[in-house]
Amino acid sequence: AEQLLLDTHSLKSFLLQMPSLDSAIAAKPPTAYVNGVSAAMNKAEMILKVVMSNVETPEDFVEHYSTLLPESNTSELQKVLDMRGVKKVEQTAILQAYRLKFGAAADATPAVPVGMGNSLSATQALNAVVSMAADGLAETTSMKRLEKLVKRNF
Repeated sequence: AEQLLLDTHSLKSFLLQMPSLDSAIAAKPPTAYVNGVSAAMNKAEMILKVVMSNVETPEDFVEHYSTLLPESNTSELQKVLDMRGVKKVEQTAILQAYRLKFGAAADATPAVPVGMGNSLSATQALNAVVSMAADGLAETTSMKRLEKLVKRNF
């Protein structure tokens, strides 16, 4: 996860410089582009930080998770737990702690098992992070197109 976090930061830097690559004029990229890339990549970085964090108690993990990803839901939490390789028994305790803290609002999107197993390859983890970071963005955004491009190339 640490390497993915470094790679995510490098990818963010590259994407922010991409509009002016091979340009004779050093122009700033459009604000909407910068905001879109920054929002999606910041979310990806936060997801990776949660994946790297220690799980001592379900309550501590939920507190850390909700601090880094305040606009999340149980579905996203379950995806993060799957990426971490947390056993289903332990996931249940963490999901219950999350629901206790946030109530029914936490279930805005139903939690569906991702089925990624207990260990992910780097490609699967990157695809999962990019997918989660792009959630909520419109289909026509450049981040959604980037997500499709990344999935096709891996």
